[in-house]
This record gives sequence, structure tokens and C-alpha cells, in this order.
Amino acid sequence: MTDAQLHGLAAQACNMCKRDMERREFDGFFLAAYNASDERPLFRMVKIEKLLNERLGEDWLNSGRTKDCGFGLLRACIDTMPPDAIIIATVANRFKPTEKFYKQLTAEEQRNLLDATHDQHHEAAKATRCPDCGRADGGAGLHLQPGDRRSLARR
Repeated sequence: MTDAQLHGLAAQACNMCKRDMERREFDGFFLAAYNASDERPLFRMVKIEKLLNERLGEDWLNSGRTKDCGFGLLRACIDTMPPDAIIIATVANRFKPTEKFYKQLTAEEQRNLLDATHDQHHEAAKATRCPDCGRADGGAGLHLQPGDRRSLARR
């Protein structure tokens, strides 16, 4: 496979993911197989995508154990009929609002933050104040007194 073919496959996969995102159908994971000899060489593996999300949960890529299970299942599926290439696309650093997000921000602030960049998400989290005491806590609601050896725990 040439670099130009690889770039073309990546562009096709990105366009398919973008279309799914615009339709609000993207589950955070895209899987396709490429077979140069087929009439339609790029084949989306929707059934396997859905199976992985249903069995392991939508956030299966965020946990080492479920990720191992998911890619083990992929290997088993692909070993039976190996394609020329596999295309996988995922969402990295996907912003998931917490309960505080909905309680402390106005609707306009929520929209602005959802459309923000990854760095802006971090800045917003740093600026968050604890609703109980008003201290800046980075949005985590963590309170540890000096000399306290207990592990940090969410309130």
C-alpha cells in the first residue's frame, strides 16, 4: 500500500466520521476494513462497532481491561477473514460534562464550553469553585487539609 492510498483511506474514514458526527450518530468509535480486490474496497464494520459498544459500553476505550477485551474480539473477527487493512478512528479527549457543569453554568456558558477546545476545557476546570466553600478546586470538589494522609476522595 502506498502513502497516497493510506492518506486516501484516512480521508475517507474522517469524512465518514464527520458525517456521523453531523448526524449525531457517532458513538466515539469507527471501524472499517479495506480490501483492494473488492468492488467497494472500504467496508464499514457497523455490526462489530455496535456489538463492541453494546457489550463493553460506549466508553470501552477508556479502560485498559475493556480495551483489551474489545481488541481481542476484533482480532478474533479479523483472523477469520483478514482484510488488506483495518481503519480505526476514535475520539480522543472527549469532553463529558459532570453534574456541576449543569448546575453552575448558564445555558450560554454550557454551549460555549461544549464548542471549546481541549485546552479551554482545562482552563474552565481550573477556574471552577467549590459550591460549599468557594475555594478553587479545579472542578473536582477535593478538599485535603495540610498534613492529611488520607487519599483524595470526591465529595
